[in-house]
Amino acid sequence: MIPDISIEFHDRMYVLDPKYRVASNIPIALGEMHKYRDGILHKGDDSRVVKEVYILTPKEDTSNSSKNFYDVKNHNRYQMGAFCFSPGTNNVVFREWILKVFNR
Repeated sequence: MIPDISIEFHDRMYVLDPKYRVASNIPIALGEMHKYRDGILHKGDDSRVVKEVYILTPKEDTSNSSKNFYDVKNHNRYQMGAFCFSPGTNNVVFREWILKVFNR
């Protein structure tokens, strides 16, 4: 598995993976994303390299009422989730996440 987008900063990696055909399958797609978060390890000490993983989607899926994968609280709790990128959106949540990552 090779991530589509990876950001390395301060010895941490952040993985972003566009999923254009994901409609209501975000839980399954995130299940696959955990492989990046939990499976990429340092050779020396087997510690995790990937800090957070996110799916980039063109449409926000709100059909799963038990979890909002686009919610910042869930992002912070699980270090994974989804960001919506579609025409006309302001991407404030993503912009705040980028600032959090780079303003350590």
